[in-house]
Amino acid sequence: MSDFVYTTAIKKLRNLKKRIRKVPGGTSAGKTYGILPLEIDYAIKNPLTETSGVSESVPHLRRGALKDFQKIMWDTGRWIQSNYNKSLLKYTFSNGSYIEFFSTDQPDRLRGARRHRLYMNECNNITWEAYMQLSIRTRDVIWLDWNPTHGFWADEELEDGEDIETLILTYLDNEALSENIVKEIEKAKLKAETSDYWANWWKVYGLGEQGSLEGVVFNNWQIFDHIPREARYIGSGMDFGYSNDPTTMIDVYQYNGQWVFDERIYQKGLLNSEIASKDKTDGKSRRI
Repeated sequence: MSDFVYTTAIKKLRNLKKRIRKVPGGTSAGKTYGILPLEIDYAIKNPLTETSGVSESVPHLRRGALKDFQKIMWDTGRWIQSNYNKSLLKYTFSNGSYIEFFSTDQPDRLRGARRHRLYMNECNNITWEAYMQLSIRTRDVIWLDWNPTHGFWADEELEDGEDIETLILTYLDNEALSENIVKEIEKAKLKAETSDYWANWWKVYGLGEQGSLEGVVFNNWQIFDHIPREARYIGSGMDFGYSNDPTTMIDVYQYNGQWVFDERIYQKGLLNSEIASKDKTDGKSRRI
């Protein structure tokens, strides 16, 4: 007997029609368990469809989206072991459609083959540059899901409009949850009345609304659209990375007695020549 539950989350997700579908939400809201069944169904009904499921790393995929994909396939009686390429993390259906999984810490995959559909799981852990490389190689639908712990590029660069829409999901949209899990989540609602930590937790993980980063050193900061003209350039800091950690470069300014930081590079998989190229290109905006 199948353990798969057709939840309210799936029903709501099915109603999304635009190219870019943003799905922020709380914990246990059924985001992944809602998007993947729709993509499986689409692949089965549309021959030769190419779909990519992407996350920040392969271990993250194995713990999350890939594990959920395999469970959904088993629970719905669709899994055929011989159709799965374990090395490529790729499942090919009998009609020639496939769903593959790879991570954004594999630079060659970002600039590789094109696809029809894209699912970026927990995209707040993925860089804007990685999103751009993948999105320009995706012909049709792009799914983005995340827990809204803080603002990031999906909020700043992808405003709802002609081809972008947003759906917020919460644990109340997921009827597959056990009563015990629901009770654990709802304990935070009571704690939120007397605790800033739990108020933020409930806002993000209970209500699926944007909160603030947990455990940050500085919380009295704001985002500028551009570096103020009067800001004085102090210097830059850089940390090299490649596969596990990103290469970072930060410009530092002083403005009206305040510090202003401009994140110019934050990306994995960069060669020295690419870092130098980015520094020359982006450095034009630096004020001295």
